[in-house]
Amino acid sequence: MSKHSPFPWEQQGSYIVHTGDDCGAVALLAEPEARTSDDVKSIDIGSRNWDRAMANGKVIIAAPLLAEALADFVARFARLRLLCGEQEVPMGIASLLYDTNDAARAALVAAGIEEA
Repeated sequence: MSKHSPFPWEQQGSYIVHTGDDCGAVALLAEPEARTSDDVKSIDIGSRNWDRAMANGKVIIAAPLLAEALADFVARFARLRLLCGEQEVPMGIASLLYDTNDAARAALVAAGIEEA
């Protein structure tokens, strides 16, 4: 079970909200140039940083989908390793797959979805 708010998320103005049965705010898009927590304020339409904040919002909205894709890759890689067993895989391909798997797992650990 995931610890983050369940999907789907959508952007409504300067808020990212969960729109399912137990809906609620997930995040507030702020002016991206805040230097300290005291500087944080909601982004306003017409702000010179509006486009940047909206792009940040798209990344936030995509986070659950990205995490799901990474978790799926890690699971498929584990199954592939079981299927291949000790069969020889060309070193370049094996290295690429192991590096990609390590990067995917690191992202999932950083997001709190998998344990180290």
